[in-house]
Amino acid sequence: MAEVKPDVQELVVGLYDMGEIGYVDPPGEGVVVEDPAYPEEVFRKLKSGRMSPHYVGLRNVTSFSESLPIPIEQQKRTRDLLIASCGELLDDQDYNHLLGIPQAVTCLSGLIAQARGDSVLWMRVGSKSYGVHEAIQGNYEAGEWVSTFDNVITDGATKLETVEPLAAEGLNIAYFNVVVDREEGGRETVEAAGYDFAAVVGMGAINDILREEGRITEEQWGWANEYRARLMAE
Repeated sequence: MAEVKPDVQELVVGLYDMGEIGYVDPPGEGVVVEDPAYPEEVFRKLKSGRMSPHYVGLRNVTSFSESLPIPIEQQKRTRDLLIASCGELLDDQDYNHLLGIPQAVTCLSGLIAQARGDSVLWMRVGSKSYGVHEAIQGNYEAGEWVSTFDNVITDGATKLETVEPLAAEGLNIAYFNVVVDREEGGRETVEAAGYDFAAVVGMGAINDILREEGRITEEQWGWANEYRARLMAE
């Protein structure tokens, strides 16, 4: 298994138990699907358009509910670990503001900023015909640096879409940070465009952690690794 910090290993298990990381079941023996390589019947469709055997959410990790299968104290512990792990990425970065790429981590980025005493900006989604509706909300000056956060990176396209609206306000991107690197070329895309990148954990490590902790089956683990190997070979 890829080496990760104990807190990150606990975080991965907590995110899985909260339903923020999930895996689909591989097709059973003898099941005929439309496309054996990427069957829509048994894969999750990502924003990038790829069909994946696993998914990462993180949109609900900032709230707690007794309806979840784990105690609220464990849910709180998972959120705290997530905030701390994201904060560690920032320790060696120079920036003026944080910004959560909308909308998955808009709330989370505020909690990270609060924990660190940092300034946080937020990006408007959609348009309004009333009130003050700048694309980037917050107090800032042109020439300042923004460290961005997102839940996951796949091919990197969504991250680069953030460059234009920030540049239009005279803001520079210090870093692209994500919780999960799906290890499907996104990091390479972002770095090739000239930007720094950091992730809390990669999908390969997640696969191994969840297998080791008995959260996913050998079949799910094998299918997820087969999917990653296929992408790396392309």
